Amino acid sequence: MTNKNVFTPLILFIIYTVIITGTIIINSCSNAVKNEAGNEVPVSFDMPVIFVNKTLFEKAGVPLPDTWEDVINSVPKFRALNIIPLVTNGLEGWPLSIFFDAIVQRINGDFDRTYNAITRTDGVNFTDPDFIQAASFIQRLVRARVFNTNLTMSDYGDAQYQFVNERAAMYFLGSWQTGVGERFGIPLYSSDNINVDNIQIIKFPAIRDGKGTHDEMMIWFDRDFDSADDLMAWLDRDFHKTFGLSAAGVESAYEFSEIILQFIQEATILSGRVPGLDYGNTELFKEEHQELMRQLANLNISPEDFAQKLDAATVDAGF
Repeated sequence: MTNKNVFTPLILFIIYTVIITGTIIINSCSNAVKNEAGNEVPVSFDMPVIFVNKTLFEKAGVPLPDTWEDVINSVPKFRALNIIPLVTNGLEGWPLSIFFDAIVQRINGDFDRTYNAITRTDGVNFTDPDFIQAASFIQRLVRARVFNTNLTMSDYGDAQYQFVNERAAMYFLGSWQTGVGERFGIPLYSSDNINVDNIQIIKFPAIRDGKGTHDEMMIWFDRDFDSADDLMAWLDRDFHKTFGLSAAGVESAYEFSEIILQFIQEATILSGRVPGLDYGNTELFKEEHQELMRQLANLNISPEDFAQKLDAATVDAGF
C-alpha cells in the first residue's frame, strides 16, 4: 500500500483523464523521474471508478450510493422503471476479478491480504473467512438483481450500449482496454443518446460494517514516459487521434480529471499494485481466476468452493 503523499505535487496529475470503457485512465509523469522542482511522481496509473447517470438516479428517486447496501436497496426502484442498476463486462471475467479484489478490501480494509493469499505469505489463504465473505457478498448482489441479467454473457459492447442508451444507471469496467467505445461505434461522449452533463463518477462504495472505506483507492501503475516534457509532448501531438474524442468529449474528460484529483486528495490509502489476477503474472492463475468469477456470478459455485478452488489455483500456478 502507498501513502498518497508520494504523489505530490498534485498539479502533475492533471495530465489527462480519458473516459473510454467505463472507468478512467490517468497518466502523469514517471515515478522514477523527477520534475523541475525535484519531486518524484508516478508514471501512470489505472483507477477503477463507477460511472453513474444522475438523471436515472433522479428519475428513480434514488440518492447516489455510499455503500453497496445502498445499491441493493435501490434495485426495486430502478427495476420498476426497467433500468438496470449496474452493468459491466462479465463475459471476459477479469472485470469481475477486479471487482472481487475491491469487495475483499471493503470487507477487510487491507489491500495486502489479496497479494499475500496469492503468494502464500504470512499464512494468508483464499479460504480465510474474509475472502469467503467477499464471494458471498458478490452473490448477494447478483441475487438482488444489481447486475445485468446476462452478466457473464455481456461484453464491452453490450455493457456500454446499455449505459449510453440510458438503460443502466451505473457502469463499472476497466480503463486499460482503450478504444473500446470507438471499436463498437458507441463512444461514451459522442453518443446522441446520452448527455455528458448527466454523467458523474463515484468512488467504489463501502460495505456496512466493513473495514475498508471509499477513501481507500485501488490504483496500479501502467505506462512509462521518460519525463514530464515527453508526456506533455505526447498529449499535444496524439491525444485526439489516439482516443478519437470529440471536442465536447475532451472538455468533459478534463472536467472528470478534476474529480479524480479530488478523489486522490481525499484518499488515505492507494493500493499501488496490479489487480490480483495479474499479480502473479501467470496465465494459468489468471484464466482460473476469471473462470471462477464467472461461475460465482452465475451462482454455479458456492462461496466456499470458490475460495477453495481459487486457493488451489495459486498452488497450481507455482506461487
